[in-house]
Amino acid sequence: QYVYAISNRNLYTASSKTNQAYLKKLWLHSLASAYTAQTTTAHLKINPKIDPFTFGLLHDIGKLILLEIIGELAAGNEAFKNIQPHALDALLLQLHCKFGAILLKRWKFPQRIVDIALYHENISKAPAITKELTIANFSSTLANSIGYAMSKRDQEASMETSETVAMLKLSPDDIEQISTSVKEQVNTFNTMI
Repeated sequence: QYVYAISNRNLYTASSKTNQAYLKKLWLHSLASAYTAQTTTAHLKINPKIDPFTFGLLHDIGKLILLEIIGELAAGNEAFKNIQPHALDALLLQLHCKFGAILLKRWKFPQRIVDIALYHENISKAPAITKELTIANFSSTLANSIGYAMSKRDQEASMETSETVAMLKLSPDDIEQISTSVKEQVNTFNTMI
């Protein structure tokens, strides 16, 4: 996991200074989501068909690609250099799932990971709500709620209203244990590199 996370970390470096702050937030959110997915599956004694660390780390890969595209456009266009944070947040929210799914499909990832990228924001639109998809949604929401959010909208999302908390039958104590473990794991990783 450490080797995979370290090698994946290199994807989150900006070719443009415009998006460095977003990329740092995205990296921390992705790492926290990966640890949450792994910790949650262990806590619930679920044996997923795909590696939870991997699908947690890659669920928002579409945001990474969009930020790179915007960074490249900003190099030659003033309008993109001064894009407002709320406009960037809206663009990322609207397009990242489709972009991520297309990218993962091109990279020949299993369909379950492609579906996680495509449906993790709105699992009710998925053709099948798998345990992995449910955990990916929960992992992203939990990562946001414990301080690894990309935007104010994400940070304000409430764990109490998360449908996946009920689907996974997680108690407030379960959520607290998972949260504590994830924070420790992210801190340990960050001190290693």
